[in-house]
Amino acid sequence: MSKNVNDFLTWIYNREDVYYLRTRLLDVNMRLFHSSPQYKKIVEQCCNYIREMALASLDGYSKPFGMSGANLAIPFNIIGVVLQRGKPGEVCHIMMNPYIRARSTEITETLSNCGSIRLTKPIPVPRYKWVDVRWWDQDGRGREERFTRENHGFTIQHEIEHNLGILITDQRRV
Repeated sequence: MSKNVNDFLTWIYNREDVYYLRTRLLDVNMRLFHSSPQYKKIVEQCCNYIREMALASLDGYSKPFGMSGANLAIPFNIIGVVLQRGKPGEVCHIMMNPYIRARSTEITETLSNCGSIRLTKPIPVPRYKWVDVRWWDQDGRGREERFTRENHGFTIQHEIEHNLGILITDQRRV
């Protein structure tokens, strides 16, 4: 890895986005999600926008593997993970309030880039071999699953970091 990651940093697409990319997002209030139709509608619209953008092609960048609320200046801790990316049946799986409940002690490095930070080339980023993640699905059900590289674990770690205000250039792990 370069001694200075800024050697690869070209720009954050819009400088005004720095605030949103550096802010920890708010968890969706699941009590209100279940009890207030108006609140639920707002959250569902945010989920649908994240899904739509995760499935879109970004200008000057390949199709994303995932999308976070932070990427889109949505204040909620919501992420979308693209399954079957670029293939028939491509879908975006929404996770509200995802958090890493447990993680492996073993860490691996992967080459990564980010649509919010335009790098001239991917950089090495540390990732846990597996993470156990808890979240709420869009139907308001609590879920938990173990994720590895093979089932989008690295993307999920990346998107959770976004919602905590952490960028891949920070080289920190949650």
